[in-house]
Amino acid sequence: MQEHAQAIRKRVGKNVKRLRQARGWSQAALAELVGNNEKHIGQIERGQVNAGINTLAALAYRFGVNVIELFAESNDARRQRPRTLSKEQYSQFEELVRMAITLRDGTQRTPRRRSR
Repeated sequence: MQEHAQAIRKRVGKNVKRLRQARGWSQAALAELVGNNEKHIGQIERGQVNAGINTLAALAYRFGVNVIELFAESNDARRQRPRTLSKEQYSQFEELVRMAITLRDGTQRTPRRRSR
C-alpha cells in the first residue's frame, strides 16, 4: 500500500514539474501563484509529501488543466503497458484473421450481384 501511494505521489510530482517547466515557471513563481512556498513545491515534485486537495486544486487551476491530469500516467508509461483484449475483442480479432486468411487464399466466394 505504501509503495502504491509513493508511486502516485511521484507521478503527481512528475506531472507538476512537467507542467511548470512547460510554462517556463520557476518553483518560486509557481509557489507564489498557488499561495504556497518554494520548498513545498519542490517536495511535491519529488513525491516526498502528500499534496492536499486544496493545493492540487490550486495547481490544476493555475496550469489550466483538470485535476485528474495531475494523476495521469505519462505517454511513455501508457505506451509501455501491455494492452489486454476482452473476450469479445479477441473473438472479433480471431474472426478478422480468419477472414484475411480466407481472402488471401482466394477460397471465399464473392457475393453475386443482382441483375436489375
